[in-house]
Amino acid sequence: MAAPCRPIFMSIATVQFESEILERKIMYNALLPDSGEGPFPVMLLLHGYGDNYNSWLQQTKVAVYARNRPMIVILPDGSNTFYLNLATPNSVQPAFHQWGRR
Repeated sequence: MAAPCRPIFMSIATVQFESEILERKIMYNALLPDSGEGPFPVMLLLHGYGDNYNSWLQQTKVAVYARNRPMIVILPDGSNTFYLNLATPNSVQPAFHQWGRR
């Protein structure tokens, strides 16, 4: 008989920070295990156009699915930028484009 799985509970943290690169404040939610030993795998869930960093929590059961799993889930706010590195409206350069020129 397999040993019972020890429950790992979850915390939800909302974080805001100032991005020097994007020249704006960025918000994200993080679903974090309350126990267990890391390092933990990280899953990044990007919302669609017109949604925000709360959309996954409000419109899906992501918190239910993540509960009791040894993982971190990050839900960033991309605003309506299509996740481009967009500090000013005329500087549309996706990160992968800049990376390819290195």
